[in-house]
Amino acid sequence: GYLVRRAAQPRQPATKNQQTMSTQRLLQNVPDNVVIEPDIFYRQGKSKAWQLDLIRPKAASDGLRPGIVFIHGGGWRNGDKRKGVFLSGAIEYAQRGYVCITVNYRLVDEARFPACVEDVKTAVRWFRAHAAKYQLDPKRIGGFGNSAGAET
Repeated sequence: GYLVRRAAQPRQPATKNQQTMSTQRLLQNVPDNVVIEPDIFYRQGKSKAWQLDLIRPKAASDGLRPGIVFIHGGGWRNGDKRKGVFLSGAIEYAQRGYVCITVNYRLVDEARFPACVEDVKTAVRWFRAHAAKYQLDPKRIGGFGNSAGAET
């Protein structure tokens, strides 16, 4: 047989956070037992990437609720907080009593690594700082991510 070699593929240029779903569409599809607070800035500054969506149960709780931070993947080059399981998973867990955030962070075209990790840490600090407002137990916060989101 012949050995066929593939030419090296050029690196794809970095892209920006590409919004998967508009805020209007997001709010039109909220289940009755869930509240979504979209596009909350977790840090002040010029970057539009420093936003999160907060998803929580509509019903009040007698106690504090556990929380989950959903962090999208994309190799630090692309992705969005509302893509696929990051949004659907947050909604599903909110229906089960969790307070969830889906986080965007600066991608490598905007800021060099490890800025994305620093951004996610800042989002988690914001989540803990606002725990009382959302009936969140700041000692019971987990994370969910894939690809780059699993590393941050």
